Amino acid sequence: MNHTEMTRVRSDQPFEQSTKSTIENQTQKQTCDQTARIHFPFGETMMKEEFGCDITCTPAQSRATPILPPCRVCDENASGFHYGVNTCEACKGFFRRSMLRREKYKCLGNGNCDITLARRNGCPYCRYKKCLSVGMSKHAIKTGRYTHKKRTQDILEIQKIRDGTPLESEDSRLTASPHPAPWQLIGDIKETEALMQTILDAHSKYMQSTLSLSEDDLEKDQQAYYEQYKLKVDMFGPMTTLPREQYDEIYQSTGIDIDNRQEMMRAFAASMEAGIRRYISFVKAVPGFTVLSSDDQANLIKGARFEFFFLGSFRGYNSKLKVLSTSSGKCLHLHEICKIWDEDFMLEAFNFADSLKALALSVEECVVIKTLCILFTDRCDLAQPEKVEEIQWKVVRCLILLLHKYHSKPMIRFAKIIDRLTAVRCLTEWNNKIAKSLYLWPAVQQSPLLLDMLAT
Repeated sequence: MNHTEMTRVRSDQPFEQSTKSTIENQTQKQTCDQTARIHFPFGETMMKEEFGCDITCTPAQSRATPILPPCRVCDENASGFHYGVNTCEACKGFFRRSMLRREKYKCLGNGNCDITLARRNGCPYCRYKKCLSVGMSKHAIKTGRYTHKKRTQDILEIQKIRDGTPLESEDSRLTASPHPAPWQLIGDIKETEALMQTILDAHSKYMQSTLSLSEDDLEKDQQAYYEQYKLKVDMFGPMTTLPREQYDEIYQSTGIDIDNRQEMMRAFAASMEAGIRRYISFVKAVPGFTVLSSDDQANLIKGARFEFFFLGSFRGYNSKLKVLSTSSGKCLHLHEICKIWDEDFMLEAFNFADSLKALALSVEECVVIKTLCILFTDRCDLAQPEKVEEIQWKVVRCLILLLHKYHSKPMIRFAKIIDRLTAVRCLTEWNNKIAKSLYLWPAVQQSPLLLDMLAT
C-alpha cells in the first residue's frame, strides 16, 4: 500500500464501532444541555446583593425560566408572561375565563375593591378591571419570546422591590427616556476607567489573538487559503481523515506519519504552550489577582482556559469556508483540524463563533469579557471565593462602563452578552472531555506545563 492509498483508506470497522465517537459526542452535548450548572458571569453573592435575586440556573432555565416580578394583578409569584403581562397561573386562568364569559361582572361595593392574593376571589368585577388596567389583553396572547429587554426590565424591578424603592407605573415606564441607565455606577468611575485601561494594556502586551485583525483582512487570507486547499483537493482528490484508532495502528506498526498528524500535534502543542505562558502573564497583570492564594490562582487559570482563548479567537472562524485563522495568522481547513481534533465539536465551535460575531463586539468589550470569564467562582474549588468576587465585580463595572459609553441600549446588550457567556459553558464542558485525549500526545507528554494545565 503506497502513501496515497494509505491516506485515502476508509474505515472498515463494523457500524457499531465506526459510529461510537459520534454517539459519544451527541451524548456529551445532550448531557451538558440537561445537567450542567451555570452561573451568570459575575460574583453570585455580589449580584444577589445588587439585584436581590438568585442568578444560578441551568442552561435550559437560563432560556426558559427567567426571573419574574410578582403577578401584576394579585402579587402572587408570577409563573410567566401571559396576555402581555407577568401574572400567576390563577390570574391567567381567570382572565381567560373572563374573556369567554358572556355576562358582565358586577361589583357589590364601590367598584374599587382591593385585589390581593388573599382577596382576589372576592370581587371578579374589580379583579377583571385590574387585569385590564395592568395591560392584559387577548391581542397580547402571542407577544413573541421572552426578550432580553423584558428580562432586563424584570431584573431591575425585582431589585427595586427588594430595596424598597417605589416602582414606576406602567405609563411612566412606557414614556421613559430611550436611553435609561441600567443601574448607577456608584463609586469612583475614574478608578474603573484606570482598571479597564490596565487590563487593555496588559492584553495588548502579552496576548496574541484575531481580535485586532479587520474582518476584511481575515476574510481575504481565509479565501486565499481556501482556494489553495480546494486546488489540492482537485488535484489529489478528497483526502479522507483516518479514524484515530486506524491511524494509531498504522503508526505504531510502521512508524510512518502518513498524514502529517504527528507534526500537527507538535505544532499545536508548541503553540498551546506559548499561548498558555502569555495567558498566565496576562492574568497575573490583572490588579488583585496575585493577592489570591496560589491554589486559587491556578484553579481559576485552568478553569477558564478554553473560554479565554475561544473568546479571543472566535473572529477567526469562517463557517462558510470552514477555515480557521489562528492567532499567529496561520489558516487551517476543518478537514485538516479534524486529524487531531473532534469534527462534531469543531462544527459546533464554528456555529457558536457565528453567534458571537452577531454581537459585533469591540476589541475592548472582548478583552473585558475574557477577563470576566477568568473570575467565575463556580468552576472550581476556591479557598477564598469572596476575594475573587471582589475582583470580578470591579471587572463587571468595567463592562458596564463600556456599554454605557458606546451603546444607546446598554442593558439589552448586557443581557445578550450574558446569554452567550451562559451558553458557551456547554462548549467548555465538551472541550474538557475531548482535551483528555491530549495526554496521549508525545508532544504534550514532554511538556510539564501542558500536563499540569490539562490536569483536572
